Order: sequence, then C-alpha cells, then structure tokens
Amino acid sequence: MSDPSMTPAPRRPFFRGWRKLAALLLGALLILSVCLPWIAGALAPGFVERAFAERFEGRLSVGAVHLSWFGAQSLEDLRLSDPQGAEVARLDVQLPSLGQLARGGGRALGTIAVQLQAALVADDAGISNLERALAPRKARPPPANSESSGSSTATPGAEPEVELVLTSPLCSWSDVRTRASGKPFEVHDLRVRVALHPGQPAQLEARARIAGAQEGELELDAQVDGLRTQAAPGFTKARAKGKVRGFSSAMLDALAQQHGALEQVLGPSFDLSFELGELGPRSGTLSCALQSERTHLVVEGRVQDGLLRLAEQRGFALELGEPRAFVEHYLASFLPPATQLVWSDVVAPWKLECAVLELPLPSAPPANAAELSALLAGLRVDASLSIPGPIGLENELTRGVHLHPALSGLACRIRSGEHTPLVAEADARLIAGETGKLHAELRSSAPWGALARGEIPVLDGRVAAMGISNATLDAVLGREGFLAEGFGRSLDLTLDFAGASLAGGTIDATLHSANIDLGVHARVEDGNLVGVGDHGLELHFAPPTGWIERQTGPFLPQGLALSLSTPVLGIIAQDYSLPLRAADLDACLAQTQAHVNLDLPGCALALPDGRVFELGISLVRVTLGKGGRCALRDEFGLVRPGPAACVLTGDVANLGDLARGSVPPVSFDLSLSRLPTKSLEPWIASGGRAQALLGELVDLKLRGEQLDLRGGALDLLLHAPKLDARLAFAGEKGTWRSSGGEADRIALTLEPADLARELGPYLPPGTQLALDPKSTQLELSLHEFSLVLPADPGQLADPVALLAAVRAKLGVALPGCSFTNALTKEAGITPALVGAHAEAELADGGVLGVVFDAGIGGAGAARVHASCAAARSSP
Repeated sequence: MSDPSMTPAPRRPFFRGWRKLAALLLGALLILSVCLPWIAGALAPGFVERAFAERFEGRLSVGAVHLSWFGAQSLEDLRLSDPQGAEVARLDVQLPSLGQLARGGGRALGTIAVQLQAALVADDAGISNLERALAPRKARPPPANSESSGSSTATPGAEPEVELVLTSPLCSWSDVRTRASGKPFEVHDLRVRVALHPGQPAQLEARARIAGAQEGELELDAQVDGLRTQAAPGFTKARAKGKVRGFSSAMLDALAQQHGALEQVLGPSFDLSFELGELGPRSGTLSCALQSERTHLVVEGRVQDGLLRLAEQRGFALELGEPRAFVEHYLASFLPPATQLVWSDVVAPWKLECAVLELPLPSAPPANAAELSALLAGLRVDASLSIPGPIGLENELTRGVHLHPALSGLACRIRSGEHTPLVAEADARLIAGETGKLHAELRSSAPWGALARGEIPVLDGRVAAMGISNATLDAVLGREGFLAEGFGRSLDLTLDFAGASLAGGTIDATLHSANIDLGVHARVEDGNLVGVGDHGLELHFAPPTGWIERQTGPFLPQGLALSLSTPVLGIIAQDYSLPLRAADLDACLAQTQAHVNLDLPGCALALPDGRVFELGISLVRVTLGKGGRCALRDEFGLVRPGPAACVLTGDVANLGDLARGSVPPVSFDLSLSRLPTKSLEPWIASGGRAQALLGELVDLKLRGEQLDLRGGALDLLLHAPKLDARLAFAGEKGTWRSSGGEADRIALTLEPADLARELGPYLPPGTQLALDPKSTQLELSLHEFSLVLPADPGQLADPVALLAAVRAKLGVALPGCSFTNALTKEAGITPALVGAHAEAELADGGVLGVVFDAGIGGAGAARVHASCAAARSSP
C-alpha cells in the first residue's frame, strides 16, 4: 500500500497555460527575426525614396532591396533622375550578409561591389543634370546632440577591413562643346579596386579607357604600408604610379560640384602623371606633372632624413589659369553693392614658383599649436607669386566717370630660413585716372608660434601706396565726388610698424593729398592702439570753396548753410585708446577712449536772406570714455552781428546706439549770453518786430537730461529786457508733460508803442490805445501740457498730426488798456479793459476751447464772459 503523502500534487492549469504561451511567443519571435530581412527589404525602398525627396530636388528610385542574415545582400536598380525625370545615373550594390557585418562589429565589412552607369549632361548655361538632381530642396537643421547621438560598435582605433570594387561599363559627359563636335566624352570599362586589410599594405588599382576629342587612358597602382585611418592618421611608406590622359575638365568640375570654376582654371581637358618612390616620413621621392590648356604644374622632390626638399632643377612651378570664378566668389561679400570685378579680355595665368623648399616631416600629424610651431620653425622657403592682371572694379559710378580702377602687375615674394626672419614683399601698379604704385614689406623674426595659434605675429615693416586715385575710391565707396573734390585728385599713404602685434609695438602712419595731411603716432598696449605724445593723431584739412556747404547741407534746415571762412580745419587727438580686438563697431565705440580738440576757426552760418553769422569758434573739446560715453565742451562767440558768448557742454550716454541705428540719450547745457534778438528772426519769423518786443539782447539757457525722443527732461530759461520765460518738460515712454504750476510761464512787458503797433491793424481808424500803468505785462501760464509722440519719428514732420497729439491748458493774463477816438471824446467817455483773462484748452478729438473773462470800464461798469470751441483742422 502506498503512502498517501508521497503522491505528487496535481499541476495547476495556470502554469500549464503560461508555458504554452511562452513557447508560442518564443516561436513567433524566432519566426519574426528570421523574416525580418524580408520585411525590412520590402519597406526600405519607400523609406529611402522619401528621405531623398525631402532633401534634394531630384528623384531616387530603388528597384529592389534584398536583405539576408546569411546570404548576399543587394540594392538593385537605384536610379537617380533630375527634377524633370530624366535619368542621370544607375547603380547596383552588392553587400555581405547581415550576419557577417554583425560579426565584424562594424569594422570587418568584407567585399562591397558597386556597378555604375552615368550620363552627365550640361545645358547651354553650363548647369549639369547632376547639379540639378542634387540641388538641396531646403535647409535642414543639424540633428540635436549630433555629436553625442548614436554609438559605434567598432573598437576605438581599430582599422577597417574592407574591399571595394567599383565597375562602370560607361560614364559619359555632354556639354555645349561636345555637342558641337558631335562626340561626347566617355569613360569606358572603368574598374576601381580598394583593399584595406589590417597588417597588409593598402592597395588601390584603377583602369579605364577614355574616348572623346582624343583617345586617352586612366591607370593607377598604389600600395601604402602602415596606413592608419583611426586615431592619428598617417602611413609609413607609399609606392604609387599613375597617369591620366585626356580627361574632361568639365566632367571633373560637375562631379566636384564647382559650377564651372574648375573648368575655367584648367581648360577643356588635362593630363596628369605622378609617381611616389618608397615615400615615407624619413625617405623617398615624389614627382607630379599636370598639363592642360591653361594650367601647368611640376613638382619634384625627395625626402631625406625626415626633411622634404624640392629638386634643384625643376622643384615646384605652377602656371594657374586665371581663377576668376574662385576670386569672385571669395570677394563677393567684401564688394560694395552693385559692384563687380572686371577682367581683361585675355586670360593671363598666375605664376607661383618655389625655388627653395625644405620642410621637416613629422612621424605623426601635430597634435597642438606648440608641435605645429616647432615643425614650421624648421621651414626654409623662397617662393614668388605673380598676378599679371589687370583686375578692376565696376559699378554705376565708375561707368559714369569713365574710370576703370584696376590692380595690375602684382608680384609677391616670401623668404624664410631656419635662422633668418620671415620676409614678405609685394609690389603692384594701381591704374585708374592716376597711375600709382603699391609696395609692402613685412618682416617677422619668430612668426610660427603666433601663426600656429591663429594669431598675428610680431611684425616690422612698411606699407606705402602712392598716387591712389580719389575718384576711384569714391566709386568703390559709392560717394560721388566726395574724396576727389574734398581731398584732391590723388593721395599717398604710408604705414610703418616696429615690433607690432596685438600685444605691443609702435605704429606710425601718414596720409597726404593736396588738401589734407594726417599723421598718426601710436603704440600697441594689450590689444589697444594708444596715442603717443600730445599729437598722437593730428589732422589738417583745407577743403575747397563750397565743399563744406555741400556736405553739411542735407543736415541743416532748408535755406541755411555752414561754411569755413578760413581755409584750415584742425583735429588733434590726445591720450586715445582704440580696441584692436573689437568684434564690431558697437564694441569698438564702447571701448574707445580719447581727448579730441577740434579747431574750427572762422565757422559761419549763412541765412536764406543772405545775412552771414560768423561764429568765433576757436576750440571744441570732445572726450570719449568707456562704455561709449561722449562728452563735449565748446566756448565760442558770435563775431558778427554779435557780440554774443556761448558755452555748450554735452554728454552722450552710449555712442554704440548709433551703430545699432538708434538715438542714444543726450544730456547737455547750452548757455547763450548777449545774443542779438534780430538773430532769432529766421526762426521766429516775427516780421522784424522781435527786437522791439523783446529788447536788443537775449540770454538763453537750455538744459537736457538723458534726452531722446521717448523721454528725458528739458528746461528752458529765456531772459530779455522785456521778457522772462521758463518752461520745463519731462518725458517717459514717448509721453511728454509740463511740470505745471506757476513755474511754467512767459511774461512779456508791453510798451504803449508796441501795443499800438500790434493791435493797430485790428482797431477802427483814428482809435488810440493807452496801457494801464499798473498793468503792462502779458503773461502766458502753462497749467497742463502733454504730448504723445508717434512711434514712427517720420510722423513728426506732419504738423497737423503733431498738433492733434497735444493736450494742454493755457492761461493768458492781458494788461489793462483804454482807447479813445472821435466818438468816445464826443460822448465824454473813456472805454477801458481791466482784469482781462483768457483760458484756452486743447482737448481730445482736436478741439480748441477758449473762455474769455474781462471787465469793461468807462461810462459804466460791466463784465463780459465769452467762450467758443472749434475743431483744429490746421496748425
């Protein structure tokens, strides 16, 4: 009989179901992983086509994608078409299996076979179908965290193991020239093999037949020992020999996406041959020769004991077809608007010759600036560059004055040795109206450390430009006649520097022309150009008659003109400091410091009626401080019709605002004493009555605090024998208000003759006025005032709109007066106006309201109250 305790417990149905479910899921997962390549292969073509269409204007179609864990993989019938649908190229790719790629860890890639057919065609404008197909559809921002996103399974520093075989039965090129000849350029039976196997020499082989205007060939065989592509790239030794004969420059240009620039340099076709003989960092030989219709290159040298030397016979010589497209592309951002380069009708090659070159070769590329500096310190070179030109500039101004500014015959030479300084020299001719010349010579004893760090080395030298045409400079700057008329036909410029760099040294410059002399004497201290002595910058300028008027005219009210009655204007800057490392004008102004004295003798202001006010300005002092602060002080007298004295002090908070296109806040004090009243006539237009009403001389004080169009404070004090006025305004966020109260008032003392003259035209004939001796003042008080300035400063020119923005309450106290005529005398009465007072209000909606309250005395007593309101339709 069995023991009941030994009977096994029955299994729960739940666990039996769970195991069945797990087995089912595991089987499904295995089936899915096996079928994954087929699923992905079916989805891949659509994904690739959409991704290409999002980035490029052309179209990429994928015939089929075959993926496999264990068998060969392929991308079949990849076709690249231009935006019009015409086929550009067709591609087939064979890859190792997914399993092999996974086992290689991203390093051992196996054999990759590519078969290519391409028919490249350029239209009559020179744009190829490949360029149109690969034209970007829109700018795509770089993916976030692109540097850190993703990871590679390859071992850091491990070299790849791959063999790439590219074959092409036919690649053709057609353009305007080949179509005219009826024979396109073709590359037949191209076969390229690249083999990289760790521990073995890298191998490169290429063969092809070339057919076109002439028969040619392509052959290349190379072996590289110790090739490193990871970590510190390099190699130990290379053996190579190759030649290319009759290859189309236009086809190479299209493949390199150079938009015709490369073809322009080389010409229709080129031949190339080269050979490397056991070349390595310590020994070996090299030679290269390139021959085309426009460019010729020869390089021959050897490496011995780690030093690369050019061969004594041929060395290095380059005749480069004039690289017009490359130069225009580089200089495009530096030229004034609507200005283009002008070249000679005859293409003249640029010549670069290197008679001497000795360069130490490192065993590994320099890892930092110190290693690069040590390498360059052993450089010995003697090279010359010749650019025959001419290269000119053309715009609307040069065409208008029939000028062809050009630089011609530029010759440069650079020499350096292991124990001798680096010397660079340049000479050129300047052609445009005047025939000038340019000469520059620079020397540096130890430039390599600074150059390796990307800095300017310590330099000694001289730059001299003689006979520079000012009309040419006007054309380049877009200022018609500005320099040519003001400075003279031509100018000379010299610049001398000794031990100069951003850290120290001295700089002296002179500029001379018929009408101007400028001298600069400075030293460099910690990145700043600092003036030397009491005349660190001195300028003497004698402008021709009428030149000042033409330059200042646009900035003065219509009809006024400024001129210099004496011929010389002087500027002397002391203790100035200009930042040399400033990134822009704003930063430069914020860090500039200077004390500037402006000598403006004989400055005159001409009025529309022909009168001239001579200002006895002798000296204007301007101080520039850190943060862009600018302080001004000036004392001058009004010589004629004077005499009057003026003191002006000003303070601009930040000149950098001007660089940003905005107006900086300004503080100033202007004091005018003994100013002839009649000199105000052009501004107040009183018809010659100002002197009679106010008196002969006026004192004026005007003060502004942090003043701009949007805010600040403005105070006005005006005193004359018959006038006292004080007004104060404060602005904030574009709204200006008066201070209010009794402080803002204008008091005018009237003489009987003045009153009679002003009111006479409005009285009946034969009526005479007499002022009350106890009340002879007319007072205007400003109780409330506000003005909301428009956001657009241009709207200030509309007086109606500006007046509509004013809100004000004014009080007017009129002096008592009496009047008599034949009728009042016959009636025996003397009518009189006493206690007259008026209130005026400018309200919202452009409404003017007036309330008049006056007492009338005479035969009887009465009071009169009158009021009116009117819309303001004109100022």
